[in-house]
Amino acid sequence: MKKLFILLLVAVLTFNSASQAYAKEGFLNWFNRILGVSDTTVQNAGQADRLEIRQQKQEERSVAKQEKIQTLQTAKEERTAAREEKREATKTEIAERVNTKLAELNEKVTTSMSRLLARMTALLEKLTNRLAKMTEKGRDVSGSDAAIAGAEAAIATAQAAVDEQVTKTYTFELTDETGFRVGASEAKTSLKADLKSVKELVRSARQSVVDALKSAKAIKPVTTEEGDL
Repeated sequence: MKKLFILLLVAVLTFNSASQAYAKEGFLNWFNRILGVSDTTVQNAGQADRLEIRQQKQEERSVAKQEKIQTLQTAKEERTAAREEKREATKTEIAERVNTKLAELNEKVTTSMSRLLARMTALLEKLTNRLAKMTEKGRDVSGSDAAIAGAEAAIATAQAAVDEQVTKTYTFELTDETGFRVGASEAKTSLKADLKSVKELVRSARQSVVDALKSAKAIKPVTTEEGDL
């Protein structure tokens, strides 16, 4: 009985001592002391945890930043590609319009020249018929016949040039900005030069027709005893 009392007394004293230590140190420090863990060890462990958490957050922010930069870069590249595609489409449309206008101009001018040559031919036919009547009256129309023949040859030459001009096309390949401007300019210059050459032939044919008309007009009537025929 005495031993039991002593054991109870020791237990009470131990509990009181532990309660006082708990109240004084706090539960965590008291518990760590009981386990044999020092305050320095606990602090180091806490700092390591906080450092790891901080590093993890920094890595997450760095990854998020890189993802944002990549997203912005991708969007920028997509916008640049879209603008470039639109620019190329615009240049293609402009090139097509220029080529169409050049073709229309060539057709318009060659059609006009063909009509003019046709009127010249019709005029020479009338002049030929008139000279035939003059020949019947005995007038000398040899000079006019030669002029008409020359005019007909000039018309044929001009018409051949016009027919060849009709088959020509004027286009340019779409390359860079400089090539675009240079190509369009060269195509226009080439068309104008070719049309100018054909116009010169048509103008020459027209002059030949005028000369034939002047020659026919200069034919003198045949003089007889009864008067001019």
